[in-house]
Amino acid sequence: MIGWGEYLGYIDVTYDASGKILAYNGAPIHLTNTTAQDPKLQAQIDAWRGPFEAFAAQVLGESSVELDQTKCRAQECLLGNFMADAMLEYRRNISTTADFALINSGGIRATIDEGPITRGEVLTSFPFGNQIVEISLKGEDLWKSIEGVYSEKSLYNERVVTSKIQVSTGINITYDSTRANGTRLVSLQIGDKPFSNSSTYNIVTLDFLAGGGDNIFQKKTDLATLDTQDQVLINYVQSQSPVNIALEGRIKDLNGTAFVPGNGTTTAPSGTKTGGAGSTSTTVPANAAVKNGAVGLSLVLAFVGATILL
Repeated sequence: MIGWGEYLGYIDVTYDASGKILAYNGAPIHLTNTTAQDPKLQAQIDAWRGPFEAFAAQVLGESSVELDQTKCRAQECLLGNFMADAMLEYRRNISTTADFALINSGGIRATIDEGPITRGEVLTSFPFGNQIVEISLKGEDLWKSIEGVYSEKSLYNERVVTSKIQVSTGINITYDSTRANGTRLVSLQIGDKPFSNSSTYNIVTLDFLAGGGDNIFQKKTDLATLDTQDQVLINYVQSQSPVNIALEGRIKDLNGTAFVPGNGTTTAPSGTKTGGAGSTSTTVPANAAVKNGAVGLSLVLAFVGATILL
């Protein structure tokens, strides 16, 4: 096993004729500049490198902007938007039911630089081979799932949520990081209709997340998986080249300022329970404004619908 290219683990195991383990030993090897290379293995690597480098160097398209990854774990980021949009468009080319796409920020691993976009860059940015799926959630469960992201604790089981999210067009999220856990999500806007607790929303996401990864959603089984994330992005790059996008404010942290709902924006519907398991639940009235800030912040965003290992 190799961890960050610095340590190589080995284990030697001795078995008897029946397969019973008689002895074993092993330890990590710290790889440094003084570690001797195995000539035979290095020769194999050199032989493999040529075809792979040619494959990775294939130019898929161009980008007029840097598709930044460095801010993805903290806030909305350009590469997160681009990947989620690619997933939404991919799904809508098959079915028109999808409302928006959502991915985990932790699965975005590298910036794609301005200029030519290569196959290798796509694979470096999204190296896990996750597959696209579509799941359906009632509004109440969607609210709980997203609240858990910004409270960093699931409202279903109180386990730590281990990643922020990035979203496509079709959804606008407003939260307040200064509020108490379980009450940080302030509003959701999905498409051009008011958010509803009782409505069902179709979400394009990854098999990793739908299966409970990062503890964002409740685990789902029997999922119909589609193409892989990297292939979806490759096709999208080719269709969008030259890429020229900017952040749109899909995810907004009020950070203590007042919230003024815009058209189609709905705060927590009356009756929404925002407390986690074992906690005291709180009801947030519909269209209630956050009052812990002195400055009003107008947020009017319209969206037209067409997104492990840490």
